[in-house]
Amino acid sequence: MIDTSECIEYDGYIAPSGYGQVGTRKYGTRYAHVVAWMKEYGYRPESLDLDHLCRNRACVNVKHLEPVTRAENLRRGISGRSKITREQAEEIRKLYATDKYYQQELADTYGVNQQTISKIINYDLWGEV
Repeated sequence: MIDTSECIEYDGYIAPSGYGQVGTRKYGTRYAHVVAWMKEYGYRPESLDLDHLCRNRACVNVKHLEPVTRAENLRRGISGRSKITREQAEEIRKLYATDKYYQQELADTYGVNQQTISKIINYDLWGEV
């Protein structure tokens, strides 16, 4: 079950994949959410991915992370656990096409981040709609 607290978006470099990245002296470049987990718990779960329950890759709120197998992480990523439905994605594209709304306004309306809206508009998310 997802924690209802707000996402904490990493304010450093965000890679094209949407994940925050941070350079560390000890480990080199790491995903920001992994570094946040390690700071909070002192370890990284061996052989497990840290799944973003909020579906926001830039989020570093450890309450939004769950250690899962790679197979489970991939399954969840495509299984419809999205905050946005197909119908909403279609509506977002139509609203944005009117040139009356900024991406951030749509993000606020639909309860997601601006990056998610951008991916929907560019058919990187819900591309089959």
